[in-house]
Amino acid sequence: FRLLLVPVHQCCISNNNNNNNNGPPRPSQVQAVGTLPPNHPYHQMKRVAILGAALYGLQEFGVYHAVLRSPDVSHGWFKVGLGASVAVLLVKSYVELYEGKTRKRRVDYANFRQVTHAVILLLLLASVS
Repeated sequence: FRLLLVPVHQCCISNNNNNNNNGPPRPSQVQAVGTLPPNHPYHQMKRVAILGAALYGLQEFGVYHAVLRSPDVSHGWFKVGLGASVAVLLVKSYVELYEGKTRKRRVDYANFRQVTHAVILLLLLASVS
């Protein structure tokens, strides 16, 4: 079976108000024929159902109780991992929102080498602990 790709019409794109059709369509404007868009209610309900099933499974197996109350879990290392995860989110939001959006700096490895290495070390610490 063949998959055909066609450009989406300008009237269907919500975030693009300029009607200049210079050049080929961007990848965000190309959609496979016969497929639903990624933000269609079917896909959203599918994601919610998967998340709900995962949360129900965690609750049914008692994972939360085992992690929070078990004497076998080293809570000190758990706190270190949780802190490292929060630090990754804070650094990521600072770089992308403040430096990228507000100060209009390009967010890539060349501009943020030290931050990239710090995030890699924080991810390593969060996964090990």
